[in-house]
Amino acid sequence: MFLRFVTLGKDSDSKHKQGLITYAYDLRDEGEFDRYELETVNRIIDWFKEHVKIPSILKRDDSNRCISWFKSEAEEPINYMWELYYLFQAKGIAVEILKEEKIGEIKYEDEWQVVAQPLRHNRKIKS
Repeated sequence: MFLRFVTLGKDSDSKHKQGLITYAYDLRDEGEFDRYELETVNRIIDWFKEHVKIPSILKRDDSNRCISWFKSEAEEPINYMWELYYLFQAKGIAVEILKEEKIGEIKYEDEWQVVAQPLRHNRKIKS
């Protein structure tokens, strides 16, 4: 099982729902947090910077459709994501947790996360 914490907004690169960490950066940079919220967000972002690798595949130009997911057993980073989840909810920001077994073609994996390129659904074209 894989988990993804997302907002309802779309990510400009992947075209899928935007992840909470990315959205936290956006809101922080736009000055949308009060002092307490900012301290919490910065602490969480700093923890992720120190402990969770940003896979090189996400830095490549051809990876814009790839999406990061947490492994369900990634307890420590998921606990930090819950903190963001509740902080966003308290601000009235709609957030949700996606739970999936099949997430597409896995391009990267470590102890806590995977990066996958979603599979395209086969669509029949009617003539």
